[in-house]
Amino acid sequence: MGFITASKKKITVSANFCLAFIISANQLRFIYFDNEETLQYWHTEILRRQGFLDKRIEQYVPISNLGEGSFGLVVLSKHKFSDVKVAVKVIKKSLIEESFMAND
Repeated sequence: MGFITASKKKITVSANFCLAFIISANQLRFIYFDNEETLQYWHTEILRRQGFLDKRIEQYVPISNLGEGSFGLVVLSKHKFSDVKVAVKVIKKSLIEESFMAND
């Protein structure tokens, strides 16, 4: 990781790569890295530990149905950790398999 050195109101950063963390509406924190590989490693590790890279359906809370198709339905859902709203497509795997078998 890089370091910040300060001298008479001038701040010099000895790293080219940075992760910015939003702490609150008016607070930011920065971590500086010397190379892109280290930055990517820590970025991925932070997201993984917070559960953002885990694709399990349990991370989403259903809100309402948006529509229904021939293979399943689309549900408006909210991500538990970030409160981001997404459309989750719930597919009946057996119907897809039947459709492919019928087309052979």
